Amino acid sequence: MATRAMLRFTCTRSACPDSCCRDFGVHFDQPSMTRMLTSTARDPIDHERIVRLVVLGMPLPNAGKTQVILGQDGCCPLLESSGDCVLHRKYGESSLGTACSVFPRTSLALPDRLEVTGTLACPEVARLTLLSDDGVCQDASTVPLMPRSYVGKALDAQDDVSDAYVAPFHKVRSTLIDLFRRQEFPLSSRLVFAAHFAAQVDDFFRRGTEAFTGSKRQFAQQRLAKEISAATSASSLAELHGELQGLAAPSDAVLSAVGTLLTERLRLPHPPRFSNLVTSVIASLGRGDGLSADLPEAALILERQRAHLELHWPGLTDRILSRYCQHYLLR
Repeated sequence: MATRAMLRFTCTRSACPDSCCRDFGVHFDQPSMTRMLTSTARDPIDHERIVRLVVLGMPLPNAGKTQVILGQDGCCPLLESSGDCVLHRKYGESSLGTACSVFPRTSLALPDRLEVTGTLACPEVARLTLLSDDGVCQDASTVPLMPRSYVGKALDAQDDVSDAYVAPFHKVRSTLIDLFRRQEFPLSSRLVFAAHFAAQVDDFFRRGTEAFTGSKRQFAQQRLAKEISAATSASSLAELHGELQGLAAPSDAVLSAVGTLLTERLRLPHPPRFSNLVTSVIASLGRGDGLSADLPEAALILERQRAHLELHWPGLTDRILSRYCQHYLLR
């Protein structure tokens, strides 16, 4: 199974506006390094490039992996000026490390199928997923979509406890995705719908739950079915939406929280482009020092920007962010 975005996906290679061969510190495991060295064994120059790539890499503690050291231009040493990978161009996909071969594809193994999605770090995947009405819909694929045997995440039942979490997985996830597709409500309300459903089931439906074991199983199953029904009830959704509409959220507090989260995010290592983007957003909130801000003025600016978007592209922001939420659930 795959999202329609991934069924349509083709790497744009040298035409990509934000190549994955830049800014990303790619990790290669030992089999990947062996694969690259073997592929170039008959070409002394290319083989030496791979040797330098591996030797200059930083071994990751207890992981058996090496991280590629990017050049001063932020590019992988194997990236040519044309925008192509020399390894892929000369030796084919089979010569690549697993990380490069699989990207931007991600996969989730369920008991009855493998689901393929993609990371929005790829501009082409982001375009196909967020700007298409059906990009996050799933269909069966008639051809293999993963270039090699690789599973990113797995959800499997091994005992009664894990089975309780896995068995209703499709129904629970479908409930959440359906809530995000309720276009008669603004995205803010749809987020509340999903959060409310999560809060209602949190005390008994989670990894490691024992609510479904032994004689308790029947009651837990009935309660979960009841909560799913309530979460999608037209009257419940209308009531939650009405309550949210009557809530006057203090914009200053909201922006302060957002600014704090972004400031903390910068403490983590990120590619330069992402760090620069986050820094610019913080600056636009008037938080140049990460502490102070003219929050009322920032709130007015954001309100004007939102009104401008709604005037020229009605509903576009909600549609894009709703697809983002659905894509996140599928990943």
